[in-house]
Amino acid sequence: AIGKVGTCELLAQEYLDRWIQLPWPSNASWYRPAQRLFHTAGVFPIQRKIYQRWAAAYREAVQKMDFIAQWQPEGTFLDAYEQAFLDRELPKAIRGQFHSLEPVGAPWLRPLADLRWLVISPFCQTISTQLHKLTQLNIFHGVPAESLARIASTCRLLPCPQLPYMVPPRHRDWFHGLGEMQEAMNAVDFDVAIIGAGAWSIPLAAHAKKLGRIGLHLGGTINLLFGIRGGRFEDRGLYNEHWIRPLPSECPANHKLMENGAYW
Repeated sequence: AIGKVGTCELLAQEYLDRWIQLPWPSNASWYRPAQRLFHTAGVFPIQRKIYQRWAAAYREAVQKMDFIAQWQPEGTFLDAYEQAFLDRELPKAIRGQFHSLEPVGAPWLRPLADLRWLVISPFCQTISTQLHKLTQLNIFHGVPAESLARIASTCRLLPCPQLPYMVPPRHRDWFHGLGEMQEAMNAVDFDVAIIGAGAWSIPLAAHAKKLGRIGLHLGGTINLLFGIRGGRFEDRGLYNEHWIRPLPSECPANHKLMENGAYW
């Protein structure tokens, strides 16, 4: 399993590692990291027991990772905590810089293109409209056209929910959603699960490993594989006429609440 620990997930773990955890005020209590998880990574509802249960499940999943990309700015507090967290939770895993999971022109795309893909994302409808354009996106450098055509015809898509404050959740809680997606993975034939699913991503990558497959957590950059534009990517000079915004059906009315439209 391959991936990274997101910043809000890391901050949520850091709070629980503190010697002193103040019960008040709310911006110094458990509520602050739990609210951040809800807003940025989709952990719901905002309850202390859910937060603590999520933290334990996340640590267990992280321990299954074989390669982890570190992406906190060097010399910062979060860099130091990320090092300590990874030293404790997965001391034997291979580590790399964050750009090692950057998909644009990545050398690992060529072997990846020979595998059967399962893509887990809240943008599956948009992805399905882009699969036939993979040769035109200027992302898959050096990947044979026949490999991309095979991906387009065989790729399986598993939608994950949008953030819970954007689209009312149909699951009881974050764990109910996780279990449903794991069951769906069990029923699909695939070689690699490519995942961009918020706080579900690392646990789903670990589940792929449990099934004897590869779990690859790319986070939001999964959209770059399929030529999907977003606020985070506007200044990177990647777009051509074949790139599109997410379809209206995958653009919640309040999507700009997430970093002014990070993925829209």
